[in-house]
Amino acid sequence: MRINFDVESVMEPVPSMDGGEQGEREVFKAYVVRVPLPFSVDSVKAALMAEGFDEYKSEAVACEAVFVSGGSSDIDMAKQMVIARISAYDTSDAVNGFYLNGREMWIPRELRNELTERIAREEARGHDTVPFDYNGQEITLPINDDVKAMLEQLKYYADDCYTQTQRHKAAVTAKRSVNTVLNYDYTTGYPTKPTFNI
Repeated sequence: MRINFDVESVMEPVPSMDGGEQGEREVFKAYVVRVPLPFSVDSVKAALMAEGFDEYKSEAVACEAVFVSGGSSDIDMAKQMVIARISAYDTSDAVNGFYLNGREMWIPRELRNELTERIAREEARGHDTVPFDYNGQEITLPINDDVKAMLEQLKYYADDCYTQTQRHKAAVTAKRSVNTVLNYDYTTGYPTKPTFNI
């Protein structure tokens, strides 16, 4: 079975046959993945992960595909789908980000912990800067109270985002109708991305 997802409409130029003015046409772009039967959340999720999509995105798309194919009336599947979307949103750039000297970036928890430990080691060695790799690019940070405070503030930001994500999941779980589940706005209530100038 084939599923399409993340469909978007774009306008593309169409060349004129007579050399006159170009026109435009609407084109639909989407990801397409083949899924082995039997069609289930697990089979769709596995096919998407095999194509390189992350776990949360794969589960969100899988739940939606099964929900839609089942006639869109199962409240438990609707809840599973929206909760998977919440998890995907929580791990997306819409939530995971901060600004450092005008550049948007994100440092995952493991890297934040490693960086905090490395700063302590480099400071003990008498160094005043610490380099770290960010997406293949070396960034050098000064070892000072501002950088230490930044890392602490990022932990608080991540904790606040996690708390909001859990609130959204609990709210969806408490819903009693498919419509209220599907219309739930899980993008609200997240803190503003922090900004640092170091």
